[in-house]
Amino acid sequence: MTPGDNIPRTFTNSVRLCLHKYADFRGRAPRAELWYFFLFESVIGVLAAAATSLVYAGLNINLFAINDIVTIFFLLPGLSVQIRRLHDLERSGWWYLVIFIPLIGPLLILIWDCRRGTRGDNLFGPENGIVENAIPI
Repeated sequence: MTPGDNIPRTFTNSVRLCLHKYADFRGRAPRAELWYFFLFESVIGVLAAAATSLVYAGLNINLFAINDIVTIFFLLPGLSVQIRRLHDLERSGWWYLVIFIPLIGPLLILIWDCRRGTRGDNLFGPENGIVENAIPI
């Protein structure tokens, strides 16, 4: 069994799958997987920012803030699921570089992230996210 084989994309399954496939840029990710992981990232980020402000309130310390560590931790899994999401739309991961075009790039990525993926198989794999030779869960 490979990651993504007929796994329902619930909140917990999506987060587990994204963290398990933190550096796997192969295959496809449906909308639910991306958005649930984004929600998880956002909630953890807000909690980390709150913890940072409580810990460092009034202190003048030059240390990594807790939210900086969380941001670094989620950087690769977030990029990985975004690339797999683009694959679901039958686009190469290189299309993510459009995000660096001011205003238009992030808007275009947002529009793509909201669109339904390609029905059936595409260049990047079958619709349910099965990938040949993937790491088992």
